[in-house]
Amino acid sequence: MLTTQGERYAGLLCKHAAHMTPHVEWTSPRGTIEFPDGMGTCSLLAEPDHLLLDVESDDADHLEKMQEIIAENIARFAFAEGIKVE
Repeated sequence: MLTTQGERYAGLLCKHAAHMTPHVEWTSPRGTIEFPDGMGTCSLLAEPDHLLLDVESDDADHLEKMQEIIAENIARFAFAEGIKVE
């Protein structure tokens, strides 16, 4: 997603996820969120002008759910920019 605030949003997402998931790492500019119950992972990379999100799962339903969760949280954090994650 295009934004100059990628590092901020990635940090917020990792901090938020740390309360709900078994394992979160954030060392700017990279992060990893492991979803509970082996659902899958989200890798984050904050670049100067964008944030890359890579969501992976072995199960299509889990993948869809994780994508929804990530997109909803990013949209909430970035509401002032009107960002939508697709």
